[in-house]
Order: sequence, then C-alpha cells, then structure tokens
Amino acid sequence: MLPTNQESNLLLDYENLMHIAKAKLACHRLYYKYQHLYIISNEEIKDNDWYLDFRIATHPIVSNSPMHVLKVDYYKKIIATTDTSLSIINHSNGTWKNLPTPSQSFIEKYVEQYNKSNKGNKITDVRIEYVDNGEEDWSGDNITGLPVWIECLEPVVKNDSTIVIKKVKDSFVKDDLPIDIIESMIAYCEKNQIYDKLANHGDFYYKAKQWLSSIQ
Repeated sequence: MLPTNQESNLLLDYENLMHIAKAKLACHRLYYKYQHLYIISNEEIKDNDWYLDFRIATHPIVSNSPMHVLKVDYYKKIIATTDTSLSIINHSNGTWKNLPTPSQSFIEKYVEQYNKSNKGNKITDVRIEYVDNGEEDWSGDNITGLPVWIECLEPVVKNDSTIVIKKVKDSFVKDDLPIDIIESMIAYCEKNQIYDKLANHGDFYYKAKQWLSSIQ
C-alpha cells in the first residue's frame, strides 16, 4: 500500500487506521491521506509492465520505465492494483486496458486486518490463481545447448476485472502437497538431462529431490 495524490476510496487517518470511503468528501485531505493497494510479484517484468521500484525502501516508486531491464531485486511487478490510472497493452487486439484490481471483498478484508496489525494480523502475502495461456517464452539454452521454453502463466481475471486472491496457508498436511507434479517435473529434468545448477531448471531439480526426501 502506498500514499497517492489521486483521489481514492482507501484512506489512512492520522491514527494510522484504514478506511474505505463510501463517497468523496471535501474534508478528506484535512484528516486523511489517500492510498492505493498494489499486489506485486517476483515475475519477470516486460516492456510496458508496471512495477514498484524499491531502491529507496521507504519511498517505493510506481514506474513502467525501461529501467527494469537491469533485472535487479529492487523491482517488483504489479499484477493488480486499486490505481485505475495504470494501463497495459492488450496483446490480443493491440488496445490498452487497466490493470486488474483486487476484489471489493479482499479490500474490505485487507482494511479489517490492517487495523488489527498491532495484533500481527496485517496481510502481507497472498496466493493468486493463475492460468496457462497456452504460450511459451524462450529463455535461452541450457548447459547441453538445448533450447529451454517456459510456459507463460497469467493471473485469472474475472469478468469484473478482478483477480482471484486466496489466503496463504500457515501449514500443510502431506495430502495438500503437489507431490505428483513435483515428481513429474523431476522426471522431465532427468529425461532432458537437466542436472547442472547453472542450467535453467537445474537448481530446481536438486532442491526438488531434497524436498521430496525430507517429507518421505
């Protein structure tokens, strides 16, 4: 969440309590600071994508400048936001569209938990539902010289332009874990002889093997 000069329905008062405005009031700026909520991820940032620049940790900047090509850890891709001024290119038809937004129910839950943050309830991590769009990106060659293609996954966006947000589980039982998927990916690495930690997916292979051993 970041402050903004734009009018917003999210307001932070002088006691650091969050509010959802039902209507625009002239006195807002006297008692409240407008806020925007941003859902960010570690996904690769591509041209025209919006991201938060955390090089100054206390004052993150919203940007879509080409600086992201530096691929530093200070940049986090914005995948959804309450800031309706941010738009991206729709590659299917060449038009521009707003970034997806968190649902109203999530915003209300976020505000509720934010105001309880002195009890350790502030929401900092969420799970976003993704879908395979059927496309793949070439990510270079692995150690054997074979091309490596990575599936392109996109957040599920509902008809009302909101994304599907779920709570991060605090703990798991063994039946919750995607063991069959991990085993299939390990088999893929073995079939394509992807073992080296310097190769794409290679580090995953070793970590996945260790993880499977630890839960058996």
